Amino acid sequence: MSSVDAVEQNANALEIIEFYLDEKLTDGTSYRSYYGMNVAKVLEIIRRPTITGVPGKHHAAALGTFNLRGRVLPLVDLGLWLGKDTGSDANHKVIVSEFSGVVTAFIVSGVTRIHRMTWAQVEPPGKYLQAFSHDSVTGVVRFDDRIVFLLDMEQVIGSMDPSLSLHSKKASPGGTQNAGAGYHVLVADDSPSIRNTIATCLEQAAFKVSKATCGREAWDM
Repeated sequence: MSSVDAVEQNANALEIIEFYLDEKLTDGTSYRSYYGMNVAKVLEIIRRPTITGVPGKHHAAALGTFNLRGRVLPLVDLGLWLGKDTGSDANHKVIVSEFSGVVTAFIVSGVTRIHRMTWAQVEPPGKYLQAFSHDSVTGVVRFDDRIVFLLDMEQVIGSMDPSLSLHSKKASPGGTQNAGAGYHVLVADDSPSIRNTIATCLEQAAFKVSKATCGREAWDM
């Protein structure tokens, strides 16, 4: 492989951490589904901590907070957010991650491994899957024995607390409403929430915007 090929391959590569949710079904059986997130966003993986409840109204999936080496972090039941009953188990794992500058912990049934792949291996989600998952799936990766759904964690965080939503943070064009007139911008990001927020801001400034889900798609366009 030439140095140019190596650079191109690395630029188009991504690493995901795979985890799973064991859903308890009404007939007493369980169903395991697999998900993934960008490993670069993962700070650490810990055991289920002791949780302090959150007073007042909050999202049902917000279990409360816990102390991690002097830092108070929110704990989100990712299965409950996805509409799955995963129960409560001391063996459940907690993925501490940082998205959009917000550190959040997500409780899952278990963590399997890290995968290194290229964007060519990631399929776009179908319309039915998007509707079923509340537009939270950014991509699908197929392995021999299972399918892994890549989640839009920014959207999950934003839905838990509207003040953390990217849409609530987007800047107004102000006095530059027509700054983009005559310009065409290509926005590439695997997160639909980030991609759409950036595109909306640019369109408000009169830019013509095209959107891509990854660098390879943007390059091909």
